[in-house]
Amino acid sequence: MASLLDRLLGQNLTPSVLSEERIDSHRFVAGLAELKRGVAGVTLSAIADVWNMTPAQEAQLNEYWASMDTGGITRDKFCDVLYLGSHERIYPKSKVKEELGITTG
Repeated sequence: MASLLDRLLGQNLTPSVLSEERIDSHRFVAGLAELKRGVAGVTLSAIADVWNMTPAQEAQLNEYWASMDTGGITRDKFCDVLYLGSHERIYPKSKVKEELGITTG
């Protein structure tokens, strides 16, 4: 089963499985930014629902949110690192995790 990070990076996916479809990193970070701004109706649960996340992926979402909400990772850094790992394939998965201070996925 694909982790949330796999889905964001477009790795190890089975596209016919909803919980394994690729998630565009820009759209994902935009959702977290809206949550941080306190936009009505935007919750972690709503974000998980939009992308058909499994319970394990939703737990990873909570970790990513914590790194952005209170962990000192800015929206710009989160977006840039995911971009370099997903679209450009410059960062390997291990570097993405290191840069974002995440342990799961």
